Amino acid sequence: VSLTPTKGIEKDLEKNGILTAFTIARAASHAMNMVFKWGGYHYSGLLVNNTQISGQIESMTVWYKRLQPKVANSGFSSL
Repeated sequence: VSLTPTKGIEKDLEKNGILTAFTIARAASHAMNMVFKWGGYHYSGLLVNNTQISGQIESMTVWYKRLQPKVANSGFSSL
């Protein structure tokens, strides 16, 4: 079992030139938050009581990860 279930998605994002991946997880789910931490994501904040899940209001943690896009050279040079 992979501890980084986002690897396939991250590769697709990188191929399309996406610079940063974002995700949210239930704040009460310590295991899911650890998966993102171990996967190289950085904690960015807490969204307090902002999500309804199964009729309950829950807080969510926000995580981000800088990606390394693999975009073909466009022919333009940076200044």
